[in-house]
Amino acid sequence: MITQKELKEILHYDPGTGIFRWISRPTNRVHIGDVAGSHHKTVDCKKYIVIRINHKAYKAHRLAFLYMTGSMPLHETDHIYGDGLDNRWSGLRQVTRAENMKNKRLYSSNTSSCAGVSWDKSKDKWKAQIVIIGKNKNLGSFDNKLDAITARKAANIKYQFHANHGQDRPL
Repeated sequence: MITQKELKEILHYDPGTGIFRWISRPTNRVHIGDVAGSHHKTVDCKKYIVIRINHKAYKAHRLAFLYMTGSMPLHETDHIYGDGLDNRWSGLRQVTRAENMKNKRLYSSNTSSCAGVSWDKSKDKWKAQIVIIGKNKNLGSFDNKLDAITARKAANIKYQFHANHGQDRPL
């Protein structure tokens, strides 16, 4: 595991831009000042920047925590703005898995434009629901979509979901 001291000897991190640059040459192909890292797509198609140091791959957002705080995040790192390629310090926060789930983007398959709101064919109504600690909670069935959206947005506030939760954001 790399230390903060070792990291700062080979890379410079700009918290305003989220960009890492090499300050030493790990290989002949890398020059001082080059942007470090490459795009990596996960199984679920999320994009992150990965930086290889001493033959080990590190996600740039985790290295940002090490660089700024002296330790890797204990749990997960949330990209507040929803873009895994954006590693600005202001857009990163250390969270548990449950907290990270409260800042998910809108699924591409969503047809209501609001997370947790869908059309229930069997009841011929709009339904609102929310997942709390891994359990689906029904918020009710509604004649119009706006009422279902209002119920879901109130639940987002009640259960302390992030303000960006359910927004249409880049992978």
